[in-house]
Amino acid sequence: MRPSGRLIVTDADLGERAVGGDRLVHRPAAAYRAALEPLGLRHRHFLPYGFRENTFGFHVFTRVRRHP
Repeated sequence: MRPSGRLIVTDADLGERAVGGDRLVHRPAAAYRAALEPLGLRHRHFLPYGFRENTFGFHVFTRVRRHP
């Protein structure tokens, strides 16, 4: 990904890990930050879908430096 490029992750905005059914795992923003910040991506914000009381939306990350 080029510097200033964006990565969008769709998930629920929950404070903790949650399992839904047999295959669905929701991760908190902190888990995404821990995995992606060492790769040069910074969590900018969470943008909710904005549909009723839906907790899903977009975690937006931006490349801030090159990963070796």
